[in-house]
Amino acid sequence: MLSLFLKKNSIMIIDKIVEQIQERTVNTNKVNSSENSQFLQEENKRKKYIFTRRRHEGDSNIKSIVKAISWRIVGTIDTIMISWLITGHFKMALSIGGIEVFTKIVLYYLHERIWLKIKF
Repeated sequence: MLSLFLKKNSIMIIDKIVEQIQERTVNTNKVNSSENSQFLQEENKRKKYIFTRRRHEGDSNIKSIVKAISWRIVGTIDTIMISWLITGHFKMALSIGGIEVFTKIVLYYLHERIWLKIKF
């Protein structure tokens, strides 16, 4: 009789412990889920802010044009020098450099503007 009583009580106690563990697990999962959701929302806001900030920090159109021109001056001098060495004719080298300076300014500007649209 006593052993039956102890068995019933111990089973009830074990059931109660299991029930409490399950409740804690469910509550912990709810809290973790809520914290994760809040963390993800904050992370998305942070990423959106950084992306927006980076997008507006890009070079202006004028700065891209000035950069293109300054780079082309350096590039054209290089092209003229190489053309002169290859052809042996300075006039020919100047005409090659004169043509490529304009085409490459346009190409560089377009290249810059395309890269500003690419998201990294």
